[in-house]
Amino acid sequence: WRRNNPTIPSYLNDNFHPRFLTVINSIIYNNGYYAPDPSDSNPGIKVSYGAGLNVSNSVIFNNYDQGIRARWVSTDDAGIGTYLPVSVYNSIITNTVSGPGVINDNPSYIEVTENYNLYYNNSGGAVSGLSLGPNSLQADPLFVDLGNYDFRLQPGSLAIDAGTPMDIWGFNYDFDNVARPQGVEWDIGAFEFGSAPAPPQNIIYADNQLTSDCPGTYSVANRNCGGSDGNAFDTLQEAADNASSGYTVF
Repeated sequence: WRRNNPTIPSYLNDNFHPRFLTVINSIIYNNGYYAPDPSDSNPGIKVSYGAGLNVSNSVIFNNYDQGIRARWVSTDDAGIGTYLPVSVYNSIITNTVSGPGVINDNPSYIEVTENYNLYYNNSGGAVSGLSLGPNSLQADPLFVDLGNYDFRLQPGSLAIDAGTPMDIWGFNYDFDNVARPQGVEWDIGAFEFGSAPAPPQNIIYADNQLTSDCPGTYSVANRNCGGSDGNAFDTLQEAADNASSGYTVF
């Protein structure tokens, strides 16, 4: 996520317009690889060229260099002016392969605020270049079935009732559209404790990991044709072509 890119045609640049990206109820996992250039790392989310970022109630799992990186290198500075802030709340950031959960490359330029998050098993620790929020936790989140990427919470998870209300960001529901909170407080992560996926209705999936289409046999958890979650196609265009009016393509 960036505001400006000098390597693309000038008509696509936004001249560092003060833009924010808000990420809610998201699952971001298995991204990245080794980058020979350390300034071009491969985190789950990287924000560059002074753009603003808000992240709430998401799961950021098993990404390579960092979970979230607020990027700064000296060549970025020309023309940026003000760096917009980065805020991370109510999110589970875990199993980063080769770095911390959240990193701020240069606190002198970029304001990164995090609080009410849960960190676990990140090779570079919880955070770098910023302070850990007073309400953030470091503990096993107790996912229901990590092997099948089921990031719902088991009983006893410290993420339950450990978040803070984020209605100010325009939402009060979880990944499954279950109302928040279900308990005393909002839960940390993409799912409220005890939530279950609603039966698929008018949904078609697009998944470029597939080697063939799945006529009614797609598995969201396993990303293959061994389930019953609905129809899936191996390209977004094919999914869109097969979607009737009122359908949603995921």
